[in-house]
Amino acid sequence: MHSTPGTSRRVVSWAVNQPGWVARAASVAALLVLSVVVLLLVIPALIVGALVFLLLSLYAAIWFRIAAWRAGHGRESGRENVRVIGRDDQQRR
Repeated sequence: MHSTPGTSRRVVSWAVNQPGWVARAASVAALLVLSVVVLLLVIPALIVGALVFLLLSLYAAIWFRIAAWRAGHGRESGRENVRVIGRDDQQRR
């Protein structure tokens, strides 16, 4: 390639428009500060959300067990008013 005044001007303007080490360091520091702030807000929110979910799940499980106990139903008897048809071997033939 031959060096022309236009090419040299483009190279110089490209080099001047590149950020220096101070601008790069400032942008990295800003990104680190923002990421730390986000982590400090997101992680506690996730922990609180998980605790609320666990507590509400425990409450619902206890509530359903108490309701089933008051109704007199065991875990295996979930149906009411169901007629059981007893079939013996003679009826099948």
